[in-house]
Amino acid sequence: MNFINFQEFKNLKGEVRDVLKYLSEELAASLRNLKTGLTKLTLSENFESFETSVTIASGATVSIRNQLRDGAIPTKRIIVRISGTTLIVDGTWDSGFVRLTNQGGVSASLTVIFLR
Repeated sequence: MNFINFQEFKNLKGEVRDVLKYLSEELAASLRNLKTGLTKLTLSENFESFETSVTIASGATVSIRNQLRDGAIPTKRIIVRISGTTLIVDGTWDSGFVRLTNQGGVSASLTVIFLR
């Protein structure tokens, strides 16, 4: 996400009229742009995370390479898309890999976001 360059409060003679003009015009416009930008952020732009898609056979466990910086271990996951009616449970998570197990009776393809 790229934000506009903010206008600077400069070249004013210190008069109240100048300060009020700055606040009502330039600063207010910059804050509107900032609010618009912040409300359009995606989940991955808001949090340190990584997204991956995997297929897990029934009863199988998959190891997914941990893509967080500095070897941080994820604390949460969100399954954002899944095909198949099944139960996905967490395995062990460490600085190298996160593991998910499919305890359901059918294979499942899923997209998951891991959060720091």
